[in-house]
Amino acid sequence: MVFSTVESMTRKDVKKYASRMDGLLPALVKNFQVPRLPKLYGIKITLQQYFALATITRRGKCMVGELSKLLGLSVNTVSELVGRLVKKHFVKKERDEKDRRRVHVHLTQLGKRIIRKVDYCKKRHIMGILRNLTVDDCRVLIHIMEKMTGATQGLREGRGL
Repeated sequence: MVFSTVESMTRKDVKKYASRMDGLLPALVKNFQVPRLPKLYGIKITLQQYFALATITRRGKCMVGELSKLLGLSVNTVSELVGRLVKKHFVKKERDEKDRRRVHVHLTQLGKRIIRKVDYCKKRHIMGILRNLTVDDCRVLIHIMEKMTGATQGLREGRGL
């Protein structure tokens, strides 16, 4: 199978594929959402809260400013988000011992349990979707997603495609 690059497509082709992709994205996002995510442990958790918890999990701990950059949200929005997570006892804020102005956010035991449960449910859900594809389909899908993730990262950083 031969793939052409965006450079070799006409503007008309790019516009056509962009429209098709724009039409598919809402359904794709909806299909990949874990159906019971908001009701795990009887506690409501939003997608933004999940992303924050997952990011803190990967980092171990981080400051609100770091978390804001990693999530692509304003510092004020992340501060409010962290405040809600603190109220739910998912995260804890602690002052840095060496520099008391710095406040680190890290997961509580409950936060760790929530993220493990959500990740388990999310992986099972994605596996159910992938079962409908061939191994080659999965390879191509992942390759394209990695390529698109890199391209969108470049756009956010002002590098263009």
